[in-house]
Amino acid sequence: MSILIPTFNSERTLPLALEAMLYQTYQGDIEVLIVDGGSTDRTLEIAEAWGAKILETNIRNIALARNILLERASGDVLIFVDSDVILPPYFVELHVNEHQRNPEIDILTNNIVTVTEAPRIEDLRKLPKPEKVYIKPVKKMAEFAQMASSLKRRVTAKVRYDTDFARAHEDGYFFHATLRSGLKIYKALNITVFHYKPVKKLSFIDKVVCSYRNASFPLFLKKFGLWYPRANPGHAIRFLGRFSMMLSLALAPICYQALAISVAYWCIYSIAKKRFDPLWLPCELATMLGEIRFLVRLLRRNFK
Repeated sequence: MSILIPTFNSERTLPLALEAMLYQTYQGDIEVLIVDGGSTDRTLEIAEAWGAKILETNIRNIALARNILLERASGDVLIFVDSDVILPPYFVELHVNEHQRNPEIDILTNNIVTVTEAPRIEDLRKLPKPEKVYIKPVKKMAEFAQMASSLKRRVTAKVRYDTDFARAHEDGYFFHATLRSGLKIYKALNITVFHYKPVKKLSFIDKVVCSYRNASFPLFLKKFGLWYPRANPGHAIRFLGRFSMMLSLALAPICYQALAISVAYWCIYSIAKKRFDPLWLPCELATMLGEIRFLVRLLRRNFK
């Protein structure tokens, strides 16, 4: 089987992710493959030191990096692991067993716990292995954790990552393309991996720029048509909310009731998420501007 890791400036988390793989209880052959996005730190040096095979470097498109990993892997079971994900020692064994035991499983995902402090390998090795894995079908994107999921080789004949999703949301495309093609995604309810995310404070400008660049709803709509909002109504509702908020702000100087729409939307979102984020409003507006930019580019292309 093959473990596939896309990396980019991962020197802080990659050593622990690779060390955890040394203690896997799986008895078969494991290859660890890496495609790097042009790291400027010690990522490649660390990967070589731990025995991972580096396939390509300077691939600045995350969807393309994942496709290269899928094409070059030799295993019958392929496991995507992000460079900041720490696997428990039984992870590979149980995933391979479930794929062998349940032929209907095309992709198997599991639970993710985010931690800000590095887990100790000694503590991970003491984790008890579940005697039985409980699985359920997955129909919602919110239940899909691409950062630690496995798939059968046959999946690659039907679904690949779309390179238009160069920076982010390639997992969302892959998930929906998989469902639309009739493949089956399951979740292991009692397998948990650790997402090691050291505290890193992004500036206000960084968050706004990121929201602008990663605007995605029109791109999903272009790829899947009206099937997408039916399959993922939450994304459509947020798009309509952003659109109404942008419109209400534009009308605010002549209609103060319109401004109240934005305030109400902000409050409803904060209550639904059970947290108040002062940066949420400017980030949502930046996302809407990014979506408008995409729509304008698409219209220009169609009229040429």
